[in-house]
Amino acid sequence: SAVPKTVAASGGAVVSTAQSKWGGASISSENTAGARVQINSHADFNMGDGDFTVECWAYVVARNASNFEYFVARRITTGYYGFWLCIDQATGCPEFSMCNTSSSIFRATSTTAFPLGQWVHLAGVRNGSQITLFVNGVQAAITAVSGTNYGSTEPVLLFGASDGDARFKLNGYVDDLRITKGVARYISNFTPPST
Repeated sequence: SAVPKTVAASGGAVVSTAQSKWGGASISSENTAGARVQINSHADFNMGDGDFTVECWAYVVARNASNFEYFVARRITTGYYGFWLCIDQATGCPEFSMCNTSSSIFRATSTTAFPLGQWVHLAGVRNGSQITLFVNGVQAAITAVSGTNYGSTEPVLLFGASDGDARFKLNGYVDDLRITKGVARYISNFTPPST
């Protein structure tokens, strides 16, 4: 982006060299309740009714089965999230979801559990009237969507809710997070970036 974004870590989130996909370091929550990284709110993150892509590399050490585990989420003031990549609480499977301005939630959830102890590329794509979840470049789920993506003045987050809710903790790492507004980067299976 041409507009710099402010990034702030709190609640125990750190830059860690224990695991990384690129560059020798990644963001870790250290399995701490309330650990989060915040990227300040900006109009760039209000997706409207257009295409967008949210992607990252994720590494999970162990499951926190008590609630959803967020890799990235755009929280909105009503208690919903505009968009999110997470592990579903009930199934342990990766999920890409969005909420529209009518508070309708659309979920694209894989049927395969998130693998532990390895780097996994996740990509959530809105392409017109559908959202798709890709896991390691392979389409894992697709669902129809409608309406305008819920915008917000709240930050984009890693590792949980903006209020530091202790239920939303991730025992793992995130690397190479990229959010692209206006582009559905992946519309079919692909080879994840290798550099």
